[in-house]
Amino acid sequence: PEELHDRYSSLFSGARLKMAKAIKAGAGGVLFVPNMEIALGWNALRGMLDNMRIRPAFDDEDSAGVDAPVLIAHPKMINVMFAGRDFDPLGGKGNYASFPLDDVELEIAIDATREEFDSHNVVAVVRGSDPALAGEYVTVGAHLDHVGITDGKVYNGADDNASGSVAVLEAAEAVALHPPRRSVIFILYSAEEIGLVGSEFFVGHCPVPLEKVVANINLDMVGRSNAKPPGFEVIGSNRICEEMKQAVIAANGHRVKAELDFSTDESDPNNFFGRSDHFNFHKKGIPTVFLSTGEHPDYHTPNDDAEKIDFGKLRLASLLTYDLIMELAERDEAICAGIRNGN
Repeated sequence: PEELHDRYSSLFSGARLKMAKAIKAGAGGVLFVPNMEIALGWNALRGMLDNMRIRPAFDDEDSAGVDAPVLIAHPKMINVMFAGRDFDPLGGKGNYASFPLDDVELEIAIDATREEFDSHNVVAVVRGSDPALAGEYVTVGAHLDHVGITDGKVYNGADDNASGSVAVLEAAEAVALHPPRRSVIFILYSAEEIGLVGSEFFVGHCPVPLEKVVANINLDMVGRSNAKPPGFEVIGSNRICEEMKQAVIAANGHRVKAELDFSTDESDPNNFFGRSDHFNFHKKGIPTVFLSTGEHPDYHTPNDDAEKIDFGKLRLASLLTYDLIMELAERDEAICAGIRNGN
């Protein structure tokens, strides 16, 4: 079913759910097979995980109480483990079915220390101007973290995701000057890169009643003009209902008039829908949309630097975000209200 597929195919939260189910069923540990994208970006992943693996101090209902060894296998290790078999787990080719690896033996030693530390979301609210609608909220967010330093090289993450963070701040400044009828919450999430942790915490500990959050806009990588499409990728706008897609089209028609690419909602082999912070809102039944200018060769490399940002494109992203906020926050009836009410 689509709902289960969305939850379990997510690169981050889906992986944790699969881990939890396996361990609760009696597995002594979990060895993850990386997909091809992770395999190609192994150095960045290693830099993130070699010295630290963040686990949230909170547990969702699916993973509460789970604690066992969990590792990600290097592609070379996978090739050795599956040598001579008719299934290629990295490429997903061959006879895709469960089977025992009864001639494979692994010996793994883990030396780890546990340390608690704080990582902060940054949250602000613009109160709505209509007393009847100010108790409903449109949320707008982007993640402010990136992947750190690997082999002495700094991964600045200018597009991923300083660009989205800038667009959120620009939109927040404009909305504060002319508050719409509904309230608007602006969020810069922490710890997206290691599992959508900041947005998961926000949704699980929402400062307003979650049923009053009527929509979520997510910005992740909105600053490059050499990425495809020439306009913006619009991801997940029709997952709850068609109204969000139409709202994006209407907002784009006001001033920006960029090319909008909705193709990911038809075919999403890389699971872009499950890989950014909007996904945690979607899991709670909140209409979402994820805006991006797309991936590029500098994604998760030390070359994602500020001089490669197209600031004209980033300005358009900020304008589109503002116009979409106003489109959602000024409506008489909340977006997708009939669907959320079970009609």
